[in-house]
Amino acid sequence: MFGNAQGAAQRGSADAPQAWLLGFFESRGAVRKLRASIGVGNLWLAAVLAAVLWDPAGSHRPLAWIMAVLIICFGFIRMLLWLLGPWPSARQSVWSTVVADLAITVVCWLKNDHLVGLAITPVFLLPGALLTFLHGSRLIAAHIGWVALTIGSLAVAVGADNAHGGPVVAAALGALNLTVAVGLLPILRVGFGVVRQGADESLIDPLTGLANRRGLDHRLNQHPADSGAGVTTVFAIDLDRFKSVNDRYGHSAGDDVLVQTAAHIQAALGPGAVAARVGGEEFVAVGLLEPSSVQRIAEQLRRAIAEDTEPQVTASIGVALTTAHQLPDGQGVALALQCADTAMYAVKRDGGNAVRVRPCTDYADMIKPEAEPSP
Repeated sequence: MFGNAQGAAQRGSADAPQAWLLGFFESRGAVRKLRASIGVGNLWLAAVLAAVLWDPAGSHRPLAWIMAVLIICFGFIRMLLWLLGPWPSARQSVWSTVVADLAITVVCWLKNDHLVGLAITPVFLLPGALLTFLHGSRLIAAHIGWVALTIGSLAVAVGADNAHGGPVVAAALGALNLTVAVGLLPILRVGFGVVRQGADESLIDPLTGLANRRGLDHRLNQHPADSGAGVTTVFAIDLDRFKSVNDRYGHSAGDDVLVQTAAHIQAALGPGAVAARVGGEEFVAVGLLEPSSVQRIAEQLRRAIAEDTEPQVTASIGVALTTAHQLPDGQGVALALQCADTAMYAVKRDGGNAVRVRPCTDYADMIKPEAEPSP
């Protein structure tokens, strides 16, 4: 049920841009391919720019060669960072794009023939696509403004040279290159919006609004560490004889019961808990609770389900109490969930509509020492 042991390592910095998108690729096991594609793209762009600068007849030959070497080195380093390093922070990502934009502009202006420089500008699409992929609208607008300034100034320089057809041809070429360099970015932005909506929907149970199985794993992997009061507590909740509700009142009434149960779970455990519907009538909740309050909260939840749900239904609740003072990732909580499941099935065997709290003594073996708060 829980997986993705590499989640924390893949994410890197806590302020990684577009964490939702990274989570989307993580949940599908495609992060390595994504990182490899971006890394190779960085080196490819650097190689193209360096090749353009390698002009033995150019009047800026020494500066161009130095610039070519710097660009290749930067592209190679960026490739290694994407392949081997942590996921970049938002600041690192922004500065990388700024450097790429500046490098492209310098390369365009180092060409003796401004028409050749103008012809290079479509490569602005590569850093622009990455910016659209990872960042918000303001940064994309700044990138578009810089690209428009570069292309516009080059078009003016080309238009001043009558050998290339004059201002009309220069304006047409500038408009064409601007369309290629930035015209696709709004389309990409809309596409990523659709992907985000799909990513969100793929992690949520559409009936209750709680996380689903995949979403529970994702939420735990994304949940910030919390060293505050309380220990990791896992609830396994199963509605008793739920099939009889569907048989007697119909599936619409059964759906209403599930929605009400989800609301009871959220109300009892509070907004800091991670709650999910993991099966037909099975729910899981993970939160940081004081050990002395666990039995009381679990009983409040049981009573709320039994007394405030229509049609009437009861629940068997198993609770695993650990010693961890922060929420682990999805894999780390798997053993605690097994403890909670064992307690919940014991309740069901005894007739249901009860709570059983079980200390998960083996759980400490799964928690690294550095995950515990310092004394």
